[in-house]
Amino acid sequence: IDEFCLPTSFSVKNIVNYYQIKGDCRKYLAEISLEQEQYTIDVEGAYISYYKAFNAAKGLHGADPMRITLALNLSNFYYTVLRTPKDALAVAKAEYERGVETLGELPDSLHRESAIQLQLLHDSICVWVKRDLQARADLQARIDQVALRPVISPCLSNSLLSIL
Repeated sequence: IDEFCLPTSFSVKNIVNYYQIKGDCRKYLAEISLEQEQYTIDVEGAYISYYKAFNAAKGLHGADPMRITLALNLSNFYYTVLRTPKDALAVAKAEYERGVETLGELPDSLHRESAIQLQLLHDSICVWVKRDLQARADLQARIDQVALRPVISPCLSNSLLSIL
């Protein structure tokens, strides 16, 4: 990709596509990597490629299916590989809102594909928000359980032991 495809690419779509493919490949390599060092190299490579694709995609229409697909892949990378749900949600929500706002401007030939990609992005956002709310509820339940436990000071427990 670096040697043959990118140097000869002059359209934004091709550049976005090649960097996205490179990011996807590096992400998949990281997922199957057995060595920590190689995993780190692949994750960094995926991040850099997705970053370059995302920057290049800013030149595409807000509801372009390629841009939305990239947002889906990038946000998924943030969520599953980097384990940064806030970043995943930030990218996904921003691109979803941009895509919905500009969807009507697309020609009919791209409208359907964009609508499908926007639905997938929306589904991911809903799943991640639901997981976040569930994690917060679980944490609050654990905090409440700890708060209900009686607290016995070390001094008091020693005196109770001497009585028993």
